[in-house]
Amino acid sequence: MLSVTAMVTTSVPWSKRHISAWQQQFLDSAGSHDSFSYSLSEGNGEIGPDAPQYVTSLSRVCPALVRPAILRWSVTQKATVTDQLTHGVRYFDIRVASRDSRFYFVHGLYGGDLQVLLSQIQRFLSSHPGEVVLLDFQHFHGLTTTDHTALKVLLRQTFTTTLAPIMHSPTLSYLTRYKYQVLVFYRNLGASSGVSWLWPSGFLPNPWPDTTSVSEMLRFLKDHLKLRNSDKFFVTQCVLTPSGGYVAARLLSSLKTMATKTNRVLPEWVNGLEDGPPGANIIMTDFVEQNDWILPSTIVSKNYQSLLT
Repeated sequence: MLSVTAMVTTSVPWSKRHISAWQQQFLDSAGSHDSFSYSLSEGNGEIGPDAPQYVTSLSRVCPALVRPAILRWSVTQKATVTDQLTHGVRYFDIRVASRDSRFYFVHGLYGGDLQVLLSQIQRFLSSHPGEVVLLDFQHFHGLTTTDHTALKVLLRQTFTTTLAPIMHSPTLSYLTRYKYQVLVFYRNLGASSGVSWLWPSGFLPNPWPDTTSVSEMLRFLKDHLKLRNSDKFFVTQCVLTPSGGYVAARLLSSLKTMATKTNRVLPEWVNGLEDGPPGANIIMTDFVEQNDWILPSTIVSKNYQSLLT
């Protein structure tokens, strides 16, 4: 298993002690973009509330053409959450919508039941007590105040005492000592206010490249890493973003085609980053399993290198 803790323990026996003293925002970790999008389905998934109105309208007129295209351009991961965890992914990008009093992952289409997906994370953590994950609730589509209350109850019931309260610069050893395994970042200030274990957006900046060019993306990331506040966590978004026009011109292609271009250059780019803190922190990408999970493996090796310098 390519988890940070397990790999450090087996490969460098003395270094688990060193890495435990590091602040979490200085550790490099693999993250997945739209983490649960593997659960999207052309046949069963309805058009999501995040889809533009023109897409919803077109899907009613020509579902046989539009729905497969939405699926191709909405799926950003093929590996299940359990497989992602097993191979070292520790940051999860989550978008939520509610329907019939239940919560679902959503990205263009409705995906998996959120309670089921979160329970899979909880099961992994319960059998791996030294592991810590970051759950980033990025977008809430159509949630009411009542929905937010219900979602907080779901999170509390699922992760119970493993939810880490807001704190300044937590170390892995501190989190482990108090058996905190889950940091929940909740990007809705009104709903997170007053809840000790809902970390607001300011603790996790995530500048967005918003480009279809790999070179522009890397330039953007380099510039923003220079400006990074080392007192906070940081998401390095190694993803390309197609515009509506870009997709329309390539309707029969897929987001995976774009991601392959990015993922091909990322291992070398990650290895070229300076060793030691503050680092890139969370390196998030699409199709994190590509090339036999080379990106999570590269990130673990990068942490080793930082420890040895």
